[in-house]
Amino acid sequence: MIRPVPRHWAALSAFTARGACASCVLALLVGFVATDLARTSIASAAPSASPAPLSAHQASQNQPATTKPVTPRTKSVATYLHSPTASSVVPLSAARPVQRGWAQPAPLGRIDGGQGATESTNWSGYVASGTGAKFSLVSGSWTVPTVRPGPAGYSSSWVGIDGTSTQDLIQAGTEQDWGPQGVVYYAWYELLPASAMYLGPVYPNDQVNVRIIKAGPGTWTIDVYDLTQHTTWAGAVSYSVPGDSAEWVEEAPTNGQTSALYPLADFGSVKFSALSVGGPGTTKATISPIYMITSGSGRVQAYPGKYDALNDSFDVAFGTLASGFSGWPAVQLGRPSGAGAVPGQSTGSPGAGPPGAGPPGAGPPGAGPPGAGPPGAGPPGAGPPGAGSPGAGPPGAGSAGAGTHAAVARPSASNPAKPGYWLVGGDGGVFAFGSARYGGSTAKVFARAKLPGVTGVATAPGGGYWLVTATGGVFPLGGASYLGSVASLNLSAGATPAIAAAPTGQGYYILAPWGDVFAFGDARFEGSCRRAECGKSGAVALVPDATGRGYWLVLSGCQAIAFGDAAALSSRACVQSAGHGGGTVQAAGRAPDGDGFWAVLSSGSVYAFGSAANYGHWASGNGASRAAGQGTSTTATESRVGKPVGLGRGGASAQLRAVAIVPTQDGNGAWVVRSNGSVETLGDAAPLGGLPQGAKLNQPIISATSSS
Repeated sequence: MIRPVPRHWAALSAFTARGACASCVLALLVGFVATDLARTSIASAAPSASPAPLSAHQASQNQPATTKPVTPRTKSVATYLHSPTASSVVPLSAARPVQRGWAQPAPLGRIDGGQGATESTNWSGYVASGTGAKFSLVSGSWTVPTVRPGPAGYSSSWVGIDGTSTQDLIQAGTEQDWGPQGVVYYAWYELLPASAMYLGPVYPNDQVNVRIIKAGPGTWTIDVYDLTQHTTWAGAVSYSVPGDSAEWVEEAPTNGQTSALYPLADFGSVKFSALSVGGPGTTKATISPIYMITSGSGRVQAYPGKYDALNDSFDVAFGTLASGFSGWPAVQLGRPSGAGAVPGQSTGSPGAGPPGAGPPGAGPPGAGPPGAGPPGAGPPGAGPPGAGSPGAGPPGAGSAGAGTHAAVARPSASNPAKPGYWLVGGDGGVFAFGSARYGGSTAKVFARAKLPGVTGVATAPGGGYWLVTATGGVFPLGGASYLGSVASLNLSAGATPAIAAAPTGQGYYILAPWGDVFAFGDARFEGSCRRAECGKSGAVALVPDATGRGYWLVLSGCQAIAFGDAAALSSRACVQSAGHGGGTVQAAGRAPDGDGFWAVLSSGSVYAFGSAANYGHWASGNGASRAAGQGTSTTATESRVGKPVGLGRGGASAQLRAVAIVPTQDGNGAWVVRSNGSVETLGDAAPLGGLPQGAKLNQPIISATSSS
């Protein structure tokens, strides 16, 4: 049963909010160090005692602790990440408005009702209401769902009070989006009609609990707990609502600028549990399901399972209902006599799904239906039609209406020791060669974009990869885990962020073109580049060293700046070539031993730094050979498709400029990738192929990475 919560918890919540600010100030002094606190996006707090229980049905505290990072707090010369292991309390006053144009939750878009059910264009879940009931408390828990690859889509998971019969609504929850800003997960609260307020990052599979309590006339306290990250956002707000209903909802939010409804993201499923309400008359209220349908076709796109009174929980699933299903009835808020639930349990409800919908609880929350693959991997076939290139992945992964990509044959990926690589276009279209397997793309997200939406790619464990967007967002594909991004800092403004995997493969770096470094997962932050040093030339690549406790920032003018325990490296010949018509550095590739790297200029010239091997000639059949010693270039006079490279002061032509270098596993060869998708082989690199001559691309190839 959803049971009322004692009144004194409202006072306890207000006390927690008052104490949060002092913790926040201490954290700014102790919790992390940054040289640009004026631009701090979220003030983190010092470790504090665990918050008070949320309700008699508090989600289990026996969740395994994780070491996921939080989004960097500042865009500064020195960017330190807040410790993810310490408990922290962040006041609501540290929140900032969600960026304009980003998703904003909205009141119920009611269509009609029937048999106790409500159809809506933007809500799916349950609403508690009743004659004479006045809700002054609502709480609930859920696991942050994983949004799946596909066209742009948005989803909000939240609990709130009102918004069903009036435009008043106080609510708090988490956002899960798959769009031009990358994949975004964050906590928020909103007091309509004001904009949603960004609280801080959350991650897929985090356990979240939200509690909203009326503390007095026109005063409410909001507590958002991320039990996995040990972070609490708490504080008091001034707001007046009638208190006619309480809700637990999965929503298709609206555009904050146009108020147009965003398409719903494929969130798989989400379980709301530990539901509680409070207030006069709420013990006699009923709880009713809401079904989300499309406004045009009336097709169900998200629906709740049966409310489980024994465990105070229900599921919401993405997708359509079984034919002939008429909906669950509204039920009394109450537990059958002698049922006796165990506080803290949030287990599933057998048979909670409608006929034909599949058994709830068949996989972890957010993992989708059985057989759908790992969380975030999408359905079998690795992506919806239009997500990539014909022939570049499994059947069904081709591009329909997003430009014509030429077919590319590739060997089987059954032998992981075989070489392979991915080529990535500016629209996020992915082309797989050799042992690399296609794991999805963002071609449909950026199909109409005039500028590159994706600016780099890095290899993830298990055959996946990460794409970084022009705004610093990240798309995890092919089963890659989402570890965080800096999309909320909006790096763009015409900039080109780069991404590099940590040596372990369990983390990544995002490099802003002016030299700021952001580290995620187990990637170690060792310093950023001052604008006076990196801003003029521009930082184009980050290369981790052998130990993972250092890295080089490679500038477009061929300078290399070492951080941590990375040794100082340079190439005078490379600097001279970049300054005398040889083009600018476009990318760098790490030597296998981590003690050096190769830099490739837009002309196709390749320079070795440190332990990186000297390629004596191009592979047979790729044009004229030219010997190269330490610090000199290896340059092709022809491209693989037989067209002149054209080395003018501006470097190669836009169609043939080199954009990436992918070293082989032994470091005795490499593939140089050009913007038209052609691939040159160096040293002992096997010819795995590239896009055929004349292949039509939505946007040029901008990056490449190895599958090993």
